[in-house]
Amino acid sequence: MASGPPPAPVLVAALVVLLAGIAAAIAHDDTVSRSSAPFVSSAHASSTTASSAPSTTRTSPEPTAPTTSFVATSVRPAVTSPEAAANGLWAAYTSSNRTAAQRFATDDVIRVLFEVEYSGEKGMFQGCRPRPDGFACLCTQPSTQYAMTVKTDDAGSFEVVELTVTSSQ
Repeated sequence: MASGPPPAPVLVAALVVLLAGIAAAIAHDDTVSRSSAPFVSSAHASSTTASSAPSTTRTSPEPTAPTTSFVATSVRPAVTSPEAAANGLWAAYTSSNRTAAQRFATDDVIRVLFEVEYSGEKGMFQGCRPRPDGFACLCTQPSTQYAMTVKTDDAGSFEVVELTVTSSQ
């Protein structure tokens, strides 16, 4: 029995297995930090018409067209109680922070509240009480009263939907 080179199909199969192993090792590199940007790679097998030609696999370290796209959205954290909505809105108002106020109230309420700049006068939260249409919450200052209607939005988060400002001056 002559011991010559292995038949061509055996060499082709060994080469394919070797290349697939190298491609898998490159694609699964554990030395890359998990906090770095996502790494996208693709492997493309090319076929040939000659049966004796080896199949090749190519792995590209450059990012290719992403297969998944992500859309960044801003999600407002849930406000868990009517008191949190009223107090959060009051805190945003007293710090002149309209952006923070958006977490706790509708645009119309914010517009009305911020029409008059905060005077610096100390205020006191008087609490919230249930009503058939939501909650009635009250903040008072010696010169002004802020009556708020708080309801839950579609996501179940509480928000101030109505505001009545009454000045005693």
